[in-house]
Amino acid sequence: DVIEEDAENEEDAKAIAQETVVHEVGHYFGLSDEEMEEWEAGGWRE
Repeated sequence: DVIEEDAENEEDAKAIAQETVVHEVGHYFGLSDEEMEEWEAGGWRE
């Protein structure tokens, strides 16, 4: 998907981009999709 197509506005696009970067950095450090989902669900932004 393209961020601009999924986002409703600029703020939403920034949030999607941030989530994507954090997710991919997690993969870089060896985390699986399941581990990333658990980490993201745990409120990593708070």
